[in-house]
Amino acid sequence: MAKIYVYILTLIFISCSGQLVKDTVYYNKEFNWTIKLPKEYTKMNNSEWNSKVEDGGNEMEKHNDIIFENQSKPIFIFKANDQNCFESTEMPYDIVINGNLKDYLNEYNNILINTYKSAKPDLIIDTVCTTLKINELDFDKCEMTIRLDENSTKFLIKVMSYNRIFSGKLFSVNIIFNDEKIGYKMIQEMEKSKFK
Repeated sequence: MAKIYVYILTLIFISCSGQLVKDTVYYNKEFNWTIKLPKEYTKMNNSEWNSKVEDGGNEMEKHNDIIFENQSKPIFIFKANDQNCFESTEMPYDIVINGNLKDYLNEYNNILINTYKSAKPDLIIDTVCTTLKINELDFDKCEMTIRLDENSTKFLIKVMSYNRIFSGKLFSVNIIFNDEKIGYKMIQEMEKSKFK
């Protein structure tokens, strides 16, 4: 069984939970990162999020030839509702052990696709990965769109993922949404966030 260190985004069937906060600006000292969270988002309890990450990891193990080890640590975890979430995490990342980031992300996307399709084989899943500058820093950006079938014009869920290695740590942001208005508002905030 292949061993992979996986950072995790919330799977389709895992819901978020949280408490109300106002539209505000958040700062993380470690990455010198400032981001504004729209008022639609509420803060999620980290211990509950960790439990859901483990549940997602169990699903990945069940449908893939991997051993799941959660090394991710939450930075900011929020939700707008059960299907619209924002999560930022960090985890140790050693290029010698984990390999090239693009290859790692491609392998991770394949694991996600296989996990989703094992639960519902008819799902149509499209992925597009590019490089994007945020505050003059390069990020690997992957977009995953999940539809019920080929004839669906509306997506079931969309995941926008932003990843960058900072001094031996993988910084990851996942925006998971099924409401375009909420999701794209959060994407705009992420793409204009500051790292200085």
